[in-house]
Amino acid sequence: MSNVHAPRSVRLVGATPIQPSHRLSCHCGAVVLRLSLPEGIQDARRCDCSMCRRRGAIVASVPLDGITVEQGADVLREYRFNTHTARHFFCGVCGIYTHHQRRSNPQQYGYNVGCLEGVNPFELGDVPTNDGVLHPADRHTPWLHAARAELGVVPHGPGSCNPRITAYHHGTSIHGYDDKCNWCSTFVHWCLGQAGVQGTASALARSWLAWGEPLEAPRPGCITVLWREDPNSWQGHVGFYVRHDDEHVWLLGGNQQGTVREWAYPLNTVLGHRWPSGSA
Repeated sequence: MSNVHAPRSVRLVGATPIQPSHRLSCHCGAVVLRLSLPEGIQDARRCDCSMCRRRGAIVASVPLDGITVEQGADVLREYRFNTHTARHFFCGVCGIYTHHQRRSNPQQYGYNVGCLEGVNPFELGDVPTNDGVLHPADRHTPWLHAARAELGVVPHGPGSCNPRITAYHHGTSIHGYDDKCNWCSTFVHWCLGQAGVQGTASALARSWLAWGEPLEAPRPGCITVLWREDPNSWQGHVGFYVRHDDEHVWLLGGNQQGTVREWAYPLNTVLGHRWPSGSA
C-alpha cells in the first residue's frame, strides 16, 4: 500500500473538472446515473475485500440521495454475499460494476470512479487501500475473521486426514481425533480461541447453550445452537450467526455440508443464541 494518498476532495482529474452534478455510466451505456458531487470526489480509495480484489475499482462515496438512476434501471443487476448487507450493482449487459450500498455505512453508496464521464482513474495517482478483510463491521467479532479464513476446508478422503481439521480439535474433548468425527463445535471453539476467547472445549454442539450469555435477539457473529433430529435429544449443531429471514437462519460454521461454509437451516430449529460473557 502506498503512503502517497489522494487528497480528501478532488475537483479536477487530469483535465476533467468534476461537476456538481456529474454523469456516470457503464461501458455499454445501458446504465446511466447522475451523481451529486458538490465537493468533488471525496475519499477515493481501494479495498482489499474478496469482492474488491477481483473488480479492482477505485471507489468514492455519496449519500443515498446523491445518486439518481437516469437510464437502465431495468438492466441493473444486484449481487449480495456474506452478511448480505452490502448491495452491489452492475450492468446486466456489459457486466461493469457501477455502485453499491455500503455495508460499513448503509446510508451511503460507493460508486466506481472509473465510470464517471471523462475521468481516467489512473490520473488520480496513488489512493489509500482500506482493510476489507477485517471489515469495520467485524472488529467486535474477530472470531468471524478467523472463521472466514477457513472457508473451504474439507476432510480428506478415506485413508487420509486433514491436519487442519485435527487442529480444530486441540484442547477439546476430542483432541487427537481425525477429521471423520463431527467437528462443528470444535471449529467454533478454535475460532474463538484465535480471538483470545475461551470456548467450551467440548465436541457437543449443545454445550454452547451453557456458555457465555444468552441473547434475546441474534447479532452477527453470535454463537447459534440448533437441534438435530429431535429437539429433546443431545444432538445438535452450532455455528456463527450471519442472518435470518422468516424461514431460515444462515450460519457460518464447520462441518456444514462437510466443509467450512455458510449454510441455511430451518429457523424453527434454533435453540438459542449466545455471546461471550461480559460483552453482551
